[in-house]
Amino acid sequence: MVYSTGGSMASASASQLRSLFAHILVYSEVSNPLALWEKHWEMMSDDIPLRAAASLKMPKLHINKDDLHNYVLYEVEILLNQCGRTLGDFALPSLPDDLLLDLANRLIMEERNYDRESLNEELSHLESKMNVKQRRIYELIRDSSSNNRTELLFVYGHGGTGKTFLWKAIITCLRAKGKIVLAVASSSITSLLLPLGRTAHSRFKLPIDLTDESMCNINKNTQMAKLLESTDLIVWDEAPMNNNRCFEALDRSLRDILGKKNSPFGGKSMILGGDFKQTLPFHKKGKKSTIVRSYITSSYLWQEFKVFVLTENMRLMQPWLTPSEKERNSAFSAWLLDIENGEVGTRDLEDPVNSNWVKIPNTYCVPDDDDGLANLISFIYPPETLQNPSATELQQKAIVFPKNDAADTINKMVVDMVGGHVTTYASYDTATPQGNDGGESELLYPT
Repeated sequence: MVYSTGGSMASASASQLRSLFAHILVYSEVSNPLALWEKHWEMMSDDIPLRAAASLKMPKLHINKDDLHNYVLYEVEILLNQCGRTLGDFALPSLPDDLLLDLANRLIMEERNYDRESLNEELSHLESKMNVKQRRIYELIRDSSSNNRTELLFVYGHGGTGKTFLWKAIITCLRAKGKIVLAVASSSITSLLLPLGRTAHSRFKLPIDLTDESMCNINKNTQMAKLLESTDLIVWDEAPMNNNRCFEALDRSLRDILGKKNSPFGGKSMILGGDFKQTLPFHKKGKKSTIVRSYITSSYLWQEFKVFVLTENMRLMQPWLTPSEKERNSAFSAWLLDIENGEVGTRDLEDPVNSNWVKIPNTYCVPDDDDGLANLISFIYPPETLQNPSATELQQKAIVFPKNDAADTINKMVVDMVGGHVTTYASYDTATPQGNDGGESELLYPT
C-alpha cells in the first residue's frame, strides 16, 4: 500500500496498516472510529487470503467480502487486546461467535472457496436457458433458502430432460450468495458432472455394508459435523442407484449431529434426482423383490418428499442443431422412451413378464464388420476432433459400453489414434473390503 506523508510517498504492508489503525484508535482521539474503519478496512486485507490459504494448506482461497471483513476485524482486535482495549471500546462491529472455528475449518472454507462475481455471471446465463418446470423447482429452492425453510424434493426425469443442468443452476445460485451446497452423486463418473461434486459414500462417510441401524462415520464436534451444520442444501444426483439404507443412515446421522430428532435429515433441505428406469440398486444374486424393497420409494423417508417431473428434452433445443438433426434426435429420443415404457419389441417366450426382444433399426447401428469399432470411434470422434481436441467439444461426446473390457479396448484405440505422450492418472479413493470379500471389492472397485 502506498500513501502520502507531507508531500513524500511511503509504503506499508497490510499488516503494518492494521497496526497503524490500532495505534490510531488507542493513542489518538478519533471522533468516528467506525467511519474510519469502513473507509479503510479493505486496504488492510491484502495479505489475508494468502495467509488463510497457507494455514489451510490450500493452493488458492477466495474469501467472500463478509468473511474477509470479519477476518481483518479479528486481526485488529488482537492488536487492541495487546493494549488492553477491545473493539467494543470504539463502537466497532463485534465478531461472530463461530468466526474462528469456520476460518480454521478446511472443509467449510473449501465449500466457500468461490469467486462470487464469476458465479453470478454464470447464473445469468443459466437462468436464461431454463424451461418452465425447471424454473419452478429452481425458484422453490432459491426462496426456501432465502427464508430458511426446509424443502425435500425428488426430481424425476429421463435422460436429456436437464436434471444436471438444473442442479448446476441451483448450486451456482446458492454458492453465489455464500451458501454451502454439498453436491453428491451415486457414482464417481456422475459426480464429475456436478460442480465440485463428490460421491455420496465419500462425502458422508457411508459404510459399504449397510444395515437398518447404520449411521455415517461422522462424530459430533468435528470439522465434518460443523460442515453439515453450516450446509444450506444437499443435492444428490442419480439417487435411485443407492440403497434406501444410504438415505436412512444420513437421516439418522443428521438428526443426531444437529440435535433435531423429529426433523427429517435434521431439518436440512435436500434435492434427490434420477430416473427409476435406469440403473437401480445392486444386490449380489438378489431377487427382483429384494431390489424393489431397496428403492428409496420403499423407505419411511419417501413420504416426506415432494415429487417433480421433468419431461422436455433439452438436448433437442441446442441452437447449433440443424432441422434434420433435431428431427433425427427427436425420433431417437422417442424410440428410447418407447423402449423404457415397454411399448417396443416382442415378448420373450421364456420370460414374457419382464423381458422383450427389441430390434434396433439399421439407422442407429454401426455395421458389424472388422472395422466396426474404428467406424464407431470415427463417427463419434472425427479425425479433426482427435487431432485438435478441446475440453468443450469432448464434454459433449461419449462412447458407453456395458463391460470394462470393451471400454478398455476402445480407450486404447482412441489413444493410439490421438498420438503423443500418454499419462495415466489413477483415482485416489479405494474401497475398504468388508469381511472376506477383499478380492471382490478390488474387482468391483478398481483403483
